Amino acid sequence: QIMRAKWLNKSFNNHTGEALKAAGYTKISQFRWALPEDIVPRELQCTNVLSQGYQADEEDPSNWTQKRIISELESKSDEELMRQLNDTAESGNWSRIKSHLAKLLAKRGFLAAAKDESFQRLSRDSGGVTKDQVFEWMSRSETFQQYEQIMRAKWSENSFINHTGAALKDVGYAKIRNGGGHALARYALPEDNVLSQDSESDEEDSDDRKQERCEVEEQRISKIAALVDELESKTNGELMEMLREGINS
Repeated sequence: QIMRAKWLNKSFNNHTGEALKAAGYTKISQFRWALPEDIVPRELQCTNVLSQGYQADEEDPSNWTQKRIISELESKSDEELMRQLNDTAESGNWSRIKSHLAKLLAKRGFLAAAKDESFQRLSRDSGGVTKDQVFEWMSRSETFQQYEQIMRAKWSENSFINHTGAALKDVGYAKIRNGGGHALARYALPEDNVLSQDSESDEEDSDDRKQERCEVEEQRISKIAALVDELESKTNGELMEMLREGINS
């Protein structure tokens, strides 16, 4: 009654539908839902929801839990992400969140290649690089060497081409020659990663600013997480009382 008065009908349907899926209900027809197979309400309070295997409403990118999982992924090192990808591949448990992990690792690997001096020389001498050359660099990398093998086994050929092509573009590789016949498409490296010696001090300043922004963002996420944890620790009665007080105020 309270929320139908506060939300438009469409908002009410969308938000409550998200909540049903997040709680584990499975839609079996247009108007009917199967109950959660394993009801563990306190699982919502896990701080590391990804490692617990919690898959909350992965089909809706606006879902806060999914954003929290993605933020957790992006805070990890390349080595931690690759270990996680290996574990996921071995378990056979794949989902949209794991696809985000794979796409994030592709971007990390492509950027690492662009920062490598020998790869930069290859690009200068060859008039750009091919996607195959990027993967060859990754296969020789101690960190990313298993990435291509894992993802070719997980994705179809078209999906692999599309996702990795999008990742190249996202991190700043620019296509400078289309492929055709026996010739492969060539890409210029991201400009931000091709640095001269004179620009090293600018790079350090840029890294400092990035670190500062990351710290601010981490503090913001921590505050939100603390607020959510506080809410999730309350009883249903306490939450309803808070809701009524919020409406009255």
